[in-house]
Amino acid sequence: MKTQWTGEQSWEWYRNMPWLRGCNYLPSDCCNRIAMWQELEWDQHLATMEREFGLMESIGFNSIRVILEFEVWDQQHDGFMCRFETFLATAAKHGIRVVV
Repeated sequence: MKTQWTGEQSWEWYRNMPWLRGCNYLPSDCCNRIAMWQELEWDQHLATMEREFGLMESIGFNSIRVILEFEVWDQQHDGFMCRFETFLATAAKHGIRVVV
């Protein structure tokens, strides 16, 4: 198994990627990034994300950028990782790639 792609392999991968259309993302019901990832009101935020991802999909977005919060990872590590996996799966369900 090669560890590094050739220049041609890199260009082939790039040519097969769709044009990225998206935005920086924070759910509309979150006042900051900590609120987005913490356990408090997660189910409500997830419902908002589901709705907003559907809207993004309907207008042709295929990518979003999010910032992960160290504080939440540090204080609620296992729960944070589960919520992050759920977030990624929800985005993927709508054809949205996540740039962390």
